[in-house]
Formats: sequence, structure tokens, C-alpha cells
Amino acid sequence: MTTTYTFECSNTISKPEAELAFKLGLQLIDAYRDIVVQSHIDNSLKQERDALKIEQDALERVNQELKKFYEERLTKMESKYEQRCSTLETRLQQAHDQHSRALDALKRQETNFVQEKLGEIAGMLKQANKSLVHIGNAGESSLHDYGSQVFRDFAQFTIENKSHVAHMGDYHLHFKDFSVLADSKNYTSNVPNPDRVKIKRDLEQNPHIEFAWLVSLNSGIDKYDKYPIMVEWANTKQCIVYINQLHSNPEWLLRSAWYLCDLLHKMNADHDGQNGENVVLKERLHKAFENVKSARTVVREINTNMNTMKDLMRSLDDRLKMVLETETQAIVESGQAQMEAWWSQNVSQTDDKGQSLVSSKLWTKYKQDTKAKTEDKDVFLGFIKGKVDASMLKFHGKGATSAFDLAGLRWAHESENGKLQIQLSV
Repeated sequence: MTTTYTFECSNTISKPEAELAFKLGLQLIDAYRDIVVQSHIDNSLKQERDALKIEQDALERVNQELKKFYEERLTKMESKYEQRCSTLETRLQQAHDQHSRALDALKRQETNFVQEKLGEIAGMLKQANKSLVHIGNAGESSLHDYGSQVFRDFAQFTIENKSHVAHMGDYHLHFKDFSVLADSKNYTSNVPNPDRVKIKRDLEQNPHIEFAWLVSLNSGIDKYDKYPIMVEWANTKQCIVYINQLHSNPEWLLRSAWYLCDLLHKMNADHDGQNGENVVLKERLHKAFENVKSARTVVREINTNMNTMKDLMRSLDDRLKMVLETETQAIVESGQAQMEAWWSQNVSQTDDKGQSLVSSKLWTKYKQDTKAKTEDKDVFLGFIKGKVDASMLKFHGKGATSAFDLAGLRWAHESENGKLQIQLSV
């Protein structure tokens, strides 16, 4: 762009000399302008770096305090958790030991009693002349045949086939005082655990029956083949009798099983004496072991929950770090930097304390230049208050929203005497 200037020349300076002097002056003005602009840029960058350094230091302190706080909380929680777990384990172990001792004593008492009675039964049966060995040798006789033969002289005895009814066993043996749910197995190898589970389930579904007999004709019964006859309590009211290798001595084994059930029936029926107290003790021990199992399950769940909580605390710590980093970046990119840049370009300090700028005019100018929103006004006013010393502020009123003067400031495009500066460019 070419600009034409009209000026008067002194008699001592020729026109070419004047034009040359004017061009040199313009070049000097451009150089001076570049120096001033670069100085403003350097000052602005330095102020921004200083502000960012202060903010980063503050954020670092906050981060360290938060980290220390959560570490202390986590340490306290872990300590309390360990103490509670230790106390709970100690109590559980004490309860378990106490119940184990009581149960062992009861088992020894019952085992001695049963063995003593079995010995008496064996002595009595040795005197008997009747024998059913020929039935056992045949190998094809059923539990129905054995039962009908052995218990034919028992009062009110009947045997009922239930093999066609689900969850009722093979036979129901009805005696005068009690009934038996019986199931026979003709295996070449030991009767497996699923058959024991099945007869236990069948017995529990028939609460009116006290006893169940699992009879293995030719082999033993898994885990219950140490003696010819062994027992297992399904609960405190129902008992399972395991009879191994019935073919080896059917009369002796079936009569022994009946005699054992008769004794146990009488023990269960007597609730007023010592035997009744044994039943109550068995019920208490049964419930106690169930409670111990439940407590151990709770402990495992507590351990799982604490591990989950530790993972959540680590995740929370990572999220807090991300928030701090995000906030730091947001501060850098927020209106603070924009206000600093605008201030550097539009406001200058002056030694003339009589000169001042009004806060309302500063806000109006800032809003026009940056398209700021009305809700940003309080932030802007707080920013400009921090740019001068408190003694340089003069408020127009006592209200919180009153305008105020900032002494020692002028617009950057005004000269020291208040007149406009005109910048020429070619």
C-alpha cells in the first residue's frame, strides 16, 4: 500500500533529503515497535510461567496431602480389619475346639455303648439254632426274603414293597415301635457315595420314619465298611444303618440291626432323663457346627470385600491424579491466560498516580474484545484487583457491586498526557 504525505520543507533541506529523512524515521518507528512488542511478549510469557509455577507447586502440595490422607486412612482400615479378623479367628477356633471336645466325648460314649450292646447281641445269637445260611448261599434271595424269614416271629411285623414309589426306598419294614426305610444293593464292588446320599435324602423326605437301612448284599459300603454294621445320623432325629455283606450272615446282621435301632429308638423317645439330655446336646452341637461353617463363609466374603475395597482405593487414587492433571491443564487453558493476554495488550502502568481507569469501563472493554459472558464479571473484577496494590483502589460506594478506580493505570494506546498515540505503517 502506498500512502502519500504532504509536508513543508525548510529552506535548508531539499525535498529529496526530507523524503529520505521521513523514510528513515518510519523505519526507526517500525524497529522501535518491534522492540516494544517483543518486550511485552517476553514480560507476558514470564508472568505466565511464574503463575503456572506457583499453581503447579500448589497442586503438588494438594496432591501430596491427598496421597498422605488416603494412605493413612487405608493403613487404619487395614489395621482394624486385621484386628477384627484375628479376633474372629480366635473366637471361631475356641468355639470349634470346645465343640470338638464335646462331640468327641459324646462319640466315645455312644461308641462304647453300642459296641457293648453288639457284643451282648453276638453272644445271644451264638446260642440260636436257626440259620439262614442257605438263603445267603443261593445268591439270588432278596432283602424281602431275608426280612420275611428273620422277622417272622416279631410282633406286628410287616414288610411293604415301595420300589415303584419315588423317594421311598425299596422296602418299608414296620415293627411294633418303629419303621425302617430299607434299600438293598447287589454290587460286586463297594456301594459308592451317591447311593448313601440318595438314601439320606429319601429318609429326610419321610420324617415319620426314624431309621433307614442301606444293605449291601455282597460287598462293603464306601467309608462305612470298617465293621459289619455302622451308623450315621442324618439329623438329630433320624439315623442311617449301613449293613455290609448281608449274604455272609444275614440272620445275625438283620437281628443286630433291629436290636440297635430298638435301643436308639428308646433313647430318642426318653426326653426326661440323661438320654434326653444327650439328644439335646447333639442338637446343640449340630447347630454349632452349622454356625461355624456359616462364620467361615462370612470370613471368606469379608476377605474378598476387603481386597475389592483395596482395588477401589487404588482406582480412586488414580482418578484423583487424573483430575488434578486435568484441572492443571484447564487452568492453563482457562480465562486466566486470556485475561493476562488482554491486560498486557490494553492496559499499561504509569508513574502518574492521578491517572486511573474505572473497573466498569475495563469490564466493558474486555467483554467487547473477548466476547466474555456476564457470569465471568466477578472473576474479571477479582483479577484486576490483584493487578494493583490495595492502596491504589478507590471504591465509588460501599456496596459489594460498586465500581472502583485503579490508580496508576492508563490505556495502552494513550500517551502519558492522555492523548492518543498514532502509529504509522507503510
